[in-house]
Amino acid sequence: MNHAELGIIVLDDLSFYLTIYLILVVFYLLLYRKIYWGIFDPMIWTVINMSGGAFCVFFLYYQDKLTPFYKWSFITTEIALFISLTLSRYLPSLDFTNLFPKTKTDRTQINITEFDVFVYLIGSIYIICEIASFMIIGIVLFDEDVNHISAFTDHGILMAFITSFRLLCPFVLFYKHLVLNEKFSYFDILCWIFAGFGILTTGSKSAILIFFFQYFIIKLPLILHKKNKPIKISIPVLLGLICFPVLVIAVGSGANTMIAVQSVFIRLLSSGDVFLLGYNDYTMGVITEKSFLNYAFYPGWGTVLKNLGFNFVPPQAIGADILNYYYGKTDGGPNGRYNYIALHFFGFWGAIAYAAIVGLFVGIIRNTVLMLDPDKISYFGYILITLLIYLSNLLIDDINIFSNYNFWRVFFLVFSYILAKILYLIIKKRIMSLST
Repeated sequence: MNHAELGIIVLDDLSFYLTIYLILVVFYLLLYRKIYWGIFDPMIWTVINMSGGAFCVFFLYYQDKLTPFYKWSFITTEIALFISLTLSRYLPSLDFTNLFPKTKTDRTQINITEFDVFVYLIGSIYIICEIASFMIIGIVLFDEDVNHISAFTDHGILMAFITSFRLLCPFVLFYKHLVLNEKFSYFDILCWIFAGFGILTTGSKSAILIFFFQYFIIKLPLILHKKNKPIKISIPVLLGLICFPVLVIAVGSGANTMIAVQSVFIRLLSSGDVFLLGYNDYTMGVITEKSFLNYAFYPGWGTVLKNLGFNFVPPQAIGADILNYYYGKTDGGPNGRYNYIALHFFGFWGAIAYAAIVGLFVGIIRNTVLMLDPDKISYFGYILITLLIYLSNLLIDDINIFSNYNFWRVFFLVFSYILAKILYLIIKKRIMSLST
């Protein structure tokens, strides 16, 4: 079963499959209503994708293309994940206040703070990265032959830089505005212009949601500590967000509105396409990577160690193997959901245990938001913890992506923080020496 067959069969009996899909979406949203925090929590997007995965499994079952082994593996891992996520809510929350204590900001000696230097450093690196991306890669949205991932196939380092700082820059600017309650400078506005243009031209149909997810995660601790009001969204903005994926397809491929709507709908239905394509013995047999440790921890760590001379072979992404099997392509592929990865590496019973561990880990990381008091933790600690919370749900989507995203974004955040601290001390010493 492939995407084309799914599209043909679904569109041939649209009312039935649309009803099934909506039932699954509502079911998952109600089931996880105490797990996600609101409409702009990144976890809600993961939950919607999980309902798409459930639809693909149902679709295979309804078409008599699913063996009981895969059906029960999916059901048991979904149950294990939900139970462990629910149990994690009752575990003690981790408190990082003592690890990253907040220090008093002093502008009496020099009219600049360490955070000011940090903002300029993050913003400057980000702008340079966007300019380099425009010059080397071009505008991905208008290139039909590549997507926002495959466009960087031969430019892995640039992709690590651009995707990391494209995320970190808005995080830092939101912190400045929401937590420190400071106005944006002309430089900040310039960063926002680059960020807006960069995200809107990636070709990713859900890219615009990133801004809202980041804003929500930065603001959530303020809401929980009664320092800010809950977020409210107007109907026109919500409708605009819903229509944005259709606009991306219409502009990127030149399709008319109806075809673009159908494409988005089929994409939502097949958001669990790793099950659609991979829940069979034939596809399972073509997956080349056999080491879970290599698959999970090579992204980031393996790259660094390999450059230091160690003999590491990069793992082939499971989604790329599946895409190659069906279409003869390796530029992308479906995300290797936790259920599928665990079944491949650990077998039926091991997959259930893995699902439980993933749920506990994600739940514990997300629970740290309860102890994140902006009045007691430093700007670096606040941004680091909210960043980890923001990325935590990716462990459900694909551990390879989770490891890659976390490694590079945390690495560049720590690097920028250390460099900003050094530059601030140099600037401070220089200004004080001139004043005396």
